[in-house]
Amino acid sequence: ELEIHAQLEEEIFYRAVKRAIDEADLVDEAVQEHKEAKSLIAQIKKMQGQDIGADEFESKFSELVEAVQHHVEEEEGEMFPKVEDSELDLAGLGSEMTDRKKELMQRVSASSAQTRSKAKSKTKTKSKTKSSRTKSRSTTARKSSRGKRAGAR
Repeated sequence: ELEIHAQLEEEIFYRAVKRAIDEADLVDEAVQEHKEAKSLIAQIKKMQGQDIGADEFESKFSELVEAVQHHVEEEEGEMFPKVEDSELDLAGLGSEMTDRKKELMQRVSASSAQTRSKAKSKTKTKSKTKSSRTKSRSTTARKSSRGKRAGAR
């Protein structure tokens, strides 16, 4: 959700704000803060599935929380008051962002479903491979014991 929120702001909100108010530096700083947050999110995602300590994960997550809190404070304290004083159609902008969010959420949902399906498929393939090896060993063992019995006669 945080990644989607950042994407919405960058694609729609910040572009409109740049046109509506003469404060390009505020928008540029916000975009830079998004880059930092996205980098931290990527690092956290990379930690998943790795054998890392809870302290390392907790530290990275806390860093993300602090970065997001700082970003929100700046937006609410500096950018939003200027936007509210502008001629920007906030209702229209909100509607556009809501529509885009629905689209992005559907993509994420579809992608997650596809990832789960691939994971299930890999699990089934591993099970089939393991089962085939077990059957193959059993067949080989039976043939071998038949041969030993025949030789003993």
